This record gives sequence, structure tokens and C-alpha cells, in this order.
Amino acid sequence: MDISLRQLQVFLAVADSGGFTRAAQVLNVSQPAVTKTIRDIESALGVSLFDRLPRGCALTGAGEVLARHGRSITAELRQADNELTVVAGSGSGSLKIGAPPIGAVDYVPRAVLRTLDSIPGLSVSIFENVYAELLPALQEGDLDVVFGPIAGDAREGFSTEVLFHDGFSIVARARHPLAAKDSLNFADLAQYEWVLPPKTVPPRRLYEGVIRAAGYDPPHHGIETSSTAAIRTLLLESDRVTLLPRSVLGSDIDNGLIAVLPIELRGSDRPIGLMRRIGSEPSPQVTAFAAAAREIVAEMGH
Repeated sequence: MDISLRQLQVFLAVADSGGFTRAAQVLNVSQPAVTKTIRDIESALGVSLFDRLPRGCALTGAGEVLARHGRSITAELRQADNELTVVAGSGSGSLKIGAPPIGAVDYVPRAVLRTLDSIPGLSVSIFENVYAELLPALQEGDLDVVFGPIAGDAREGFSTEVLFHDGFSIVARARHPLAAKDSLNFADLAQYEWVLPPKTVPPRRLYEGVIRAAGYDPPHHGIETSSTAAIRTLLLESDRVTLLPRSVLGSDIDNGLIAVLPIELRGSDRPIGLMRRIGSEPSPQVTAFAAAAREIVAEMGH
């Protein structure tokens, strides 16, 4: 494939921005220069990379292939630059970690502190988001590693390491009227309001699926939020209930602030662990973080 790195960068700018003019603005070059570069690449490869639309452009099938591999190439170059910084003695490098709430609350911060003990001066960034945002960022090299649930459909295209299994529980504040009960069924919750993920996000479908799999009808009304901090406050300041992976508020459960209500949700366990891009050797920073994560998980009783 006879194209230069600069040509690849121009191609990716067009692919990411969805237009030649917008890509030119991002690259601070003229629009005709961008157009010529794309034509040169298409001529060299013998394929059309973009379908021209009334407003902007869209990748063709060949363009999708080149974009996928091009992003992997640029991600590897960023990783090489990161490691060369360490080798040259001009820094400790960087580490970008993605995590949904199950990882961001306890496990990732503790593993980061442990990692910094072994690599002082390491620049660390933690990004909390839903998987729909984290996995594309990991695939494109914007993240180095993701800590969280490893769903079956998420394994494809990634190297995974399962660290423990975590299930869902219905939880409420420790002073909740139902917290002292030895056994409950779903009907006992009818008089209490719920805190739920928004209907528009994937976790809502996941939660409803867990409840249905246990033989219950999921609630449809309640306060909707994706914020772990807001969920925690709503539980502690009222008699509302919610469904969460047990480890999300694990510290509050251990400290007696949040109670797990005795309602069995069979089959809700999920594998939790680390995910990286396939075909990419882990950097020393990722290796150190993975080792720290294994230690933290073990120390937290998994």
C-alpha cells in the first residue's frame, strides 16, 4: 500500500469529520489540497474511498477498511511515541483508561494509585462512560485499556482478561423499611419509587432484561439518571430503590450505608475484567495497571 503517513492523516480527518471542508479546517490546509490528497490515495489504491453526498461525504466499503486499519496504525504510533518518551528518560509516559461506573467507582482509582507506586510521574486519565462510547475509543487507540463488564458481543475485536464475576442486586439505604427483612419478593417493592437509567441508554435495556430473566416485570416509572453520584444521593436521602451491579456501591455496602435487599436475581452474574485492542502489544504502563488491577481485585475479596 503506497501511501504516506501524511496522506493517511488527511484521509482519517475526512473520515472523522464527514466532509472535505471540515477536514481542511481541522488540518489548517486548503480544501483543494485535501481533495487532491484523497484523489491521490484513491488512484494509488485503485478504489473509491468516499461517496460524495449533498452535504459532506460517507465512507465506502473500501473506505471503512482503510479507516479501521489506519486508526490502528496511528494508535500504534502514539503508543510507540509514549514508550519512546520513557526510554529517552524524558518522562514516565501516559495511560488512558476507560471504565463504566462498575469500574470507575472503586477498582480503577485504587489500581491507578497502585500503578503510580510503581511508575511515579505517570500521566493518567480516567474516562467514565457507557460501553457504546468506550469500545470505539479503545478500538481507535484513544484509550489504552478498558476495565468493566466483558459482554459476549464485546469480546470480538478485543483481547480480554476476566478478573471476577459480579451480579446485580436490588439496593436501598440501610435505614430502608425493607432492609431488615429476611426475605422479600418483587411485589414488596410496589409501594417504593425507583431510580432507573434513562430509557434511551443501553443500561436500561440491560436492567430490564435482568429483572425479566428473574421472572419479574420491570418498573417503568421513577427518577432517571446515569450518574452514579446522583443514584447514591437519591438512595441515601430517600426510600427509593434501584438495581445495580453489586460492586458499583461496594464501599457503601461494606460501610453499612447501602443495603442489598434479599431478592434473588438468578443468572445476573457477568464477567468483569480488562479489554485491549487485539494485535497490540501492551505498553509497560498498561502492563503495570493490569498487574495492579489483579492485586486490587484479589484484595477486595474476588
